This record gives sequence, C-alpha cells and structure tokens, in this order.
Amino acid sequence: MNQLQERKRSMYYVVEEFLATVPAATLASMPQFEVVLQKFSDTVLEIRQQSESQTQNRVGERILKDEYRMTMCKQAVTISSRIKGYAINTGNVVLREEMSLRISYLLKIADTVGADVCQFVQERGVLLLADLASYGVTQDMLDDLDKSIGDFRNSIPKPRMGIVSRKLATEGMKVLFSQCDVLLKIIGSLVDMLQFENSEFYAAFYSSRRIIKPSYRTLSISGQITDENGVPLQKVMVSLQDTLIERKTSDKGGFDIKGLESKMYTVVLKKAGYDTVTVEVAVTATERTEIAVSMKQETDAIMKVA
Repeated sequence: MNQLQERKRSMYYVVEEFLATVPAATLASMPQFEVVLQKFSDTVLEIRQQSESQTQNRVGERILKDEYRMTMCKQAVTISSRIKGYAINTGNVVLREEMSLRISYLLKIADTVGADVCQFVQERGVLLLADLASYGVTQDMLDDLDKSIGDFRNSIPKPRMGIVSRKLATEGMKVLFSQCDVLLKIIGSLVDMLQFENSEFYAAFYSSRRIIKPSYRTLSISGQITDENGVPLQKVMVSLQDTLIERKTSDKGGFDIKGLESKMYTVVLKKAGYDTVTVEVAVTATERTEIAVSMKQETDAIMKVA
C-alpha cells in the first residue's frame, strides 16, 4: 500500500470504532444504515487481511531463501575444507587455492555466484570421490550439497516473482479502497439526515472521517560499502535494477537513496577492480532499510571458475 492508502485505512478504522459507540436507536433512525455499515466493515477487514498476507509472504520468502543459502554454504565449506586437506597432502597448489573458502565470503557474494561456487565444490568432490574417502567426503554428502544448491537456486527468483504478485494484489487493493470510499459516501449521505436533529453525532462522524497526514519518514535505502579488510570504498556505483536511480558512495563508503516506494529492490554495486555485487532489499513503510556490504577484488581464482 502507498502512503495515501495507509492513511485512508487508518481513517476507516477510526470511523468503525466511532460508529461502534453510537447508540442503536441513532443508527436505526437512518434507513439501511446498518446494512451499509456491515458491507463497509467487511471490506475494511478484507483490506487488512490482504495487507497482512502480502507482508507475511514477502518476509517468509526471504527467510526461506536465507535458510537455503546458509545450509548450502555450510555444506560446501565442510566439503571444500576436506578437499583442501587432500590438496595440501598431495601438493596440489591450484586445488588448495580453489578450496580455500570461508562461509563469510559465500554469504556475501551475489546469489547466483554463490550457487556457482558451491556447485564447483560439489563437482570437484564428485571427480575426486575415490581419493577423498579417508578425508570423510562421502557420496551422501555430495548428494546433499547438490540438493541444497538446487533448493537455493529455485528460491532465488521467488522475491522478484513476489513483486509481480504484489503488483496484481495492489490492483485488487485499489478496488477494495474504491468500494470503501463508495460505501463511506453512502454512510455520509445517511448521516446528513441528522445534521440538525443530532448535530453532535453529525460533527463527530465527519471528524472521524478526516485523513490525518502524519510526518512520514522518507523511505530510503542507506548502506556502508567496504573492502574485505573493512576499509570504506569510495565512488562505488550503487544502482537500483530496473530503475534510473544511481548513486556513488562517499569518501567514507556510505550512500543514501531516498524517495522510494515500499517494495523489493535489487541493489547493484559496481567498482572497477572489484566483483559486482547484487543484494535483494525489502523497503517497507515502517522501517529504515540499511545494508552493509564487503566487496572483493577481482583476484580470486574461485570467481574465475564461477
């Protein structure tokens, strides 16, 4: 929902609460009032339920994706550390460097790159399986990693697919808000009958219908970009995918993008000499969204394989 809809919904709640305190005799003096009020309350309830459902789905998809990534990364690091031990004992320098992975690194890099790196580990394990038995690498471990990679890959587009679903839901929301507005006009017309006979009720009703404009904080994404050693990176190009919005980080590695709608964004970070990083970010009406990203220089053999 946009800010106007949020304010309207708050107004609907106030109207409902006010009318719930009005004596039954007053409501009965307005023909068909209770029938219209029930339709209004039912529509407001549907708006609330759809809003809650959208929020839960968005958060649920993100949590599940993060769980799949963590499982995949842990399994990949477990296997790579054992292959690295084999590489050290056999003097295979290239393999040793390829298998020098840290879970912190796998959790920071782009989703697709992370999946590719883990797949590379799995494939190396399959090729060397006969030599890795004494290092504790089994076919079951490799199969589990392969499954985890598949689960994570399948979860990657879910947040973006959710944007399409939310667009459709937003259109449905517009219809519900229009229905509420029409019903509220009908209610207002009935209340007008009592503007002189019951002026106190009349004034209180129209007072409850006012849309308050609170001081909303501008929705934004802010962040801090550093290198692997925690040193701030300046002049990193920060862009929002599928938009024309671009920013560059300051001398202290910070950036701030304001004036955003409440939805999912793909933040793309680029700097010459560093691997491009993409981050999925959810911007919501009640939260300030902050990210912290460490960028890796283009010198890692793993990235070349990926």
